[in-house]
Amino acid sequence: MEVHWFKDGLKLHETHQTILKSFGKTHILVFVNVAYQDSGVVTFVAGRSKTSSRLKVKASRHCPPICPVGVKMDVDRPNSALLTWVPAPNSQTSTRSIFVLERKEVGSQEWQKCFTTETATSAEVTGDSVPCEGDYRFRVCCINKYGRSGHVEFPKVVHLGEEMTVK
Repeated sequence: MEVHWFKDGLKLHETHQTILKSFGKTHILVFVNVAYQDSGVVTFVAGRSKTSSRLKVKASRHCPPICPVGVKMDVDRPNSALLTWVPAPNSQTSTRSIFVLERKEVGSQEWQKCFTTETATSAEVTGDSVPCEGDYRFRVCCINKYGRSGHVEFPKVVHLGEEMTVK
């Protein structure tokens, strides 16, 4: 049986933003990354049968948070690093957000969460808080109910454990 999809009277073809699939008597249409201007009438035609529905895309009222800025690493104390950051200047203050600090041992691909806070804009990481002696990188991001910001990496690598050195 011939099956066709239309939007606002124009026949749809599969693209990176329009996915068309059929499995027996099941037919699926997926729109990827729709925006407000994608609203319209979607029509499905199978043989002589036809059905239409209005696609209504509401404009997003809230955006994910913005990356923290001004990241700095202070290594004045032995075997510790004081990491500081500043919330983005135009970040939403009415939405509860948390900062997430992550660490990664140099040579590893996996980031590990090591600190979360709603209010603090700094964290001290000591040699006894890491799983083993090594060289570590750090990054921070912001999360709220609308999503996650990008990550911002701190500019230095620090050796934590028995002895600390800055590279």
